[in-house]
Amino acid sequence: MTLTYNQNEIDLLNRKWIRLGWMVAGDIFEGDIDIEELIVETTVKSRQDGRLFKWFLTWVRDYNDLINVKRLLRIIEKADTAVLGVVFDIAMEYGANPNLRTITKKCPRKALPEILFTGMEDVFTFIDQEKKHGLPVYKKWGFYCTLLEFYEDARRTREWVLQQNTNLALRALFGPNIRAEIIFCILKNTDLAIKNIARKIGYAYSPVYNEIENLVKSGFVIREKGRWHSLQLSKRTEKIITVFY
Repeated sequence: MTLTYNQNEIDLLNRKWIRLGWMVAGDIFEGDIDIEELIVETTVKSRQDGRLFKWFLTWVRDYNDLINVKRLLRIIEKADTAVLGVVFDIAMEYGANPNLRTITKKCPRKALPEILFTGMEDVFTFIDQEKKHGLPVYKKWGFYCTLLEFYEDARRTREWVLQQNTNLALRALFGPNIRAEIIFCILKNTDLAIKNIARKIGYAYSPVYNEIENLVKSGFVIREKGRWHSLQLSKRTEKIITVFY
């Protein structure tokens, strides 16, 4: 399989992962990061960059508890599912939540074996080495690869990552679920109807409506009486969130 290499695309992914804790040279991405979309994009582009793949593997091992599994499954068709499968499989071998199997079960392997890292098709010594010494976990997914390393000395602390990424801080507080997504959406937007919140976070109207009702009853969200467009976080919720800024 040959992919078109685009340095600008790789650089953009690097900048986003820097915001998520990767300590490498480069500018930090300015803006909120959609982690599930980033994971999907990285499954494709990391086959062109071994460093990016190694960091991707490290982040999933360390931060898998912040991944919204249901949301990732909704966009999984955009991923290189064999890469997604092998990364999550390795992460589980090294302590990640076994519930990630919910995702790997939806990931077909490559029909025909491929060298994991593209762009090396003319380097015969590299290909021979990958095929000869390829690790079983990669072969399971239809790849030849010998890389099994993590970035232990090039990653920031979890506290730093949560301070830089409010959406992930909310997931750490409330779990990687619809509640965290709604609170983050209300934090970033004003005067949104429920249907617009549902569209922004990628959920159906009904569960969003029900969860907002629960948030109002629990005192996390307040609304002007009779106006669903006037939703805002309560002082209590804002106080909790500011711990991560």
